[in-house]
Amino acid sequence: RIADEACACAGITARWRRVPLWPAMLVASAMEAMALALPGPPEPPVTRYGLGLFAYAQSLDLAKARRLLGWTPKVGFEQGLDRTFAGGGLA
Repeated sequence: RIADEACACAGITARWRRVPLWPAMLVASAMEAMALALPGPPEPPVTRYGLGLFAYAQSLDLAKARRLLGWTPKVGFEQGLDRTFAGGGLA
């Protein structure tokens, strides 16, 4: 949901493809190695960490922070996206 909504805010259409994880990790490892070997600041377009974010289901439960600390988020999800993409791009 997060990636789809962020893409929509940025005016990008997300196109999801199912790819086996191990070949994608192999390619990401090669891209990371090339980025380290080549001079200059460019980061690899795909990293093993980035693949891991999308390869596994992740959910965050804030119930314990709310219960024990009385914490509540100051900015909701939708408002956070609006702030992030204010002005048509990353703010």
